Amino acid sequence: MAKKAVEKEVVVKETKVKAEPVVVATQELQLELNDRKVLNIHPHAKRVVVENLLGGDLYVSGESTQFNQEHVLPVGETKEFTGINYIYVGCFSRPVFKVTHLSE
Repeated sequence: MAKKAVEKEVVVKETKVKAEPVVVATQELQLELNDRKVLNIHPHAKRVVVENLLGGDLYVSGESTQFNQEHVLPVGETKEFTGINYIYVGCFSRPVFKVTHLSE
């Protein structure tokens, strides 16, 4: 008598684990009075966080150097950008700020 093959159905459940963001680069900079700069974003960065540490208001944009009131980043605050290649910063004081480039 032949043995009958037993078939079992196995269900594998996929779970996506969200990876923690990895810091790929960090810059701490200080601008001079009435200064403007264009900062390159690290090629592996998907997200960028700008934090104004001290020294006055910082104007920051991911689009242009034509700053207005919506681009003001007061001391102690942060602004996040995604999908950009450059950050445009400017000031009328001497702010110290930090730019963190994240992989996610």
